[in-house]
Amino acid sequence: MAATGAYLVPDSILQNPFYILSLQGMETWNRWAASGLNQNQLKLSGYRDVRPFSDKERDDLAAKIGLSTLPDPSAIDFSGMEFVTRQSFEGYLFPSASFYGCEFKDDASFHKATFLGCSFVKASFNKGARFTNTKFFCSPTFQESKFNDRTAFSNAHFHDHADFNNVKFERGAEFTGVTFEASAAFDQSQFNGHAYFDRITVKHDVDFQESVFKKSRFRNAKFESNVIFAKSKFVSDVTFKNTDFLGETSFQQTHFHENVKFSDAKFKDSIDFSYAIFREAPLFHETEIHADITFYKSQFLLGENFNHETADAIWDKRRSAWRVLRLAMNKAQSVEEELIFFALEMQARARLEHKMARWAIQLYGLIANYGISIRRPLCWLGCITVFFFFGFALLASDSECFVPSAFRMCEVRPIVIRLIAFTLISALPILGQSKLAERLASELFGDALTTYVLILSAVESLVSLALLFLIGLGIRNLFRLK
Repeated sequence: MAATGAYLVPDSILQNPFYILSLQGMETWNRWAASGLNQNQLKLSGYRDVRPFSDKERDDLAAKIGLSTLPDPSAIDFSGMEFVTRQSFEGYLFPSASFYGCEFKDDASFHKATFLGCSFVKASFNKGARFTNTKFFCSPTFQESKFNDRTAFSNAHFHDHADFNNVKFERGAEFTGVTFEASAAFDQSQFNGHAYFDRITVKHDVDFQESVFKKSRFRNAKFESNVIFAKSKFVSDVTFKNTDFLGETSFQQTHFHENVKFSDAKFKDSIDFSYAIFREAPLFHETEIHADITFYKSQFLLGENFNHETADAIWDKRRSAWRVLRLAMNKAQSVEEELIFFALEMQARARLEHKMARWAIQLYGLIANYGISIRRPLCWLGCITVFFFFGFALLASDSECFVPSAFRMCEVRPIVIRLIAFTLISALPILGQSKLAERLASELFGDALTTYVLILSAVESLVSLALLFLIGLGIRNLFRLK
């Protein structure tokens, strides 16, 4: 171990010829690195004005730094190195570099560096990591790397596929203004601090599948091809405000734990929110939505753990969010989603009304799910019919025949048939059998109770008519779906 300032530098890195070269400064490094590139590569990387070392200059430099010969710049290898001091590779040119398994114990800066080939697989950055304005003319991989402090890739430029699979960003991650000329992959990555992807441009597919975001922003971003957030988790607020989704977009099985904003965004192709979970109403204000959108079996598990003073404001915000989505679905002719958001809008509206109006809206939801369900009012109609059947049976003049001990002494079957007929006629007044109902009432209940029974029958008719209307409304909406 050799002492450098307050640090002990491992002998292994002091013996690494590439590390020794890096200590000579950017100009020396780049002239050495340029000797391993042809003119086309120098032009591509923007270093065509850099003059490579002559053979004599190479020999002189090697002698100066204690090397028998300078290493090959096309195979720069820092694999497994432990950098204990702050490392600055700002403006450095890397024809091909491996930082596989490296550990940077202090700040590491690659600001305005240029890579024509690189690997940071399983690298560890214990302090700040800076890749701002860095150019990658290669397919860089940061797979399974770990960034323990603030990390910045702002305004970086990736010309080929970028691999960030299984990367952990323990604090902030800045990707503001980054351009991905090809595809990018962030599968199963973890953003445990803030993650800012504002103004990024991705020209091919990008995959954030099964990633975890604590607090994230994608404002003014542009996804020119398909984007996948399937099975990802947004633990805190996330915004996609003014973002363009030009290809297919998938949020399938994505979990939004808090607020999510798509305001002013543009979806030019299909959008899939199937099986997604929302803990708060998503905001789609002024959003352009493609007709091919689905919220199939999505769950909206909205919490109610907030102060009474702010309750009305929150419910009004939710009502507005559902209304915007309902109108957007109507415009996109997505009827099923329109009905879902209408039901959610009514639920929020009920919380803003006074008691009587609130109870009426909630009763509407309980009985018919706000006109969406056929099964609910049908079940209610069946229950009401059975209830009135037993009610009429108790009022019948032969009601004692329904006592088990009297079954053998009475002709129960004819009585039951007449009771069923009377109950069904009362439940379905549209059959127009009022005279038959009066005759059955006289036979079953006698003249003394006929008037009261007919009043009770009228009540059943009114309730049944309301339920039949709700069944018809549900059928209408079903055919709209078809």
